[in-house]
Amino acid sequence: MVTKMRNHRGRPLLTIILSAALSLLLFPLSSQGQEGGRLTFQDLMKVRQIQQPSISANGEWIALAAVPDRGDGEVQVHSTTSGTEYVVPLASAPIFSKDGNWVAMRLGPSFEARETAERGDAPRAGLALLETRTGEVESWEEIRGFGFSPDGAWMAIRPYPTEDSGEEEGSPGAGGGQEGTGEDEGRTRDDPGTALLLRELASGSELRIPDVASYAFDETGVWVAYVVASPEGQFDGLFVRPLEVDGEAVRLDGGVFWTAETLGWWEEGPRLA
Repeated sequence: MVTKMRNHRGRPLLTIILSAALSLLLFPLSSQGQEGGRLTFQDLMKVRQIQQPSISANGEWIALAAVPDRGDGEVQVHSTTSGTEYVVPLASAPIFSKDGNWVAMRLGPSFEARETAERGDAPRAGLALLETRTGEVESWEEIRGFGFSPDGAWMAIRPYPTEDSGEEEGSPGAGGGQEGTGEDEGRTRDDPGTALLLRELASGSELRIPDVASYAFDETGVWVAYVVASPEGQFDGLFVRPLEVDGEAVRLDGGVFWTAETLGWWEEGPRLA
């Protein structure tokens, strides 16, 4: 992943938004004006819309997606204090971590890849993670979901399942499996859970938990709860673990082919709802 970085004189936030909008919308108009010709269909295809603008909680960064009618879009991340700007090609839907140090965004396939893909075999989107302090970008392929912990210290990443993703014996810290009844023998789930990656952003350390059906961070960013739905049901249950690289998971409830309809935390205090 290549990130372009531009520097401008420090400008107020409103000026950044207006100048970005004008540059995106007026570029094809100015080009055709200089050439003395009429506005063409190709010129119109260069016009990009500003979508999904957001500002970091500390007010120091603004992110937006610049999306053309046809072609490849990008995410622009502007500093409101130093004039620094980062550009991530093929990205969209940017979100900030609470501390503003990270921007996560959907990383799409190129326009050409989408147009040339065979029907039913469209390329899957990935994930790009930008560190605003350095401009460095890390990317993952085939990611179906992601999100920051409330304090911005951790990130949850949900890859798409793969055909050969045979899950190992139990989740990290989950303990052993449970014996099923005779009626469960030979039964398998139609929709088992998939891997959950928990990344500590400061260190880059990752934890991989297999067969996760759903998860939820608590509001303090200290705990994560998750439901395991394993293919054969023997590792199923509700688990909670501290958000620490060496933290151990505790099974709160479970059983063979155990399920939970909803998962969430109370707004006050570390209690599961």
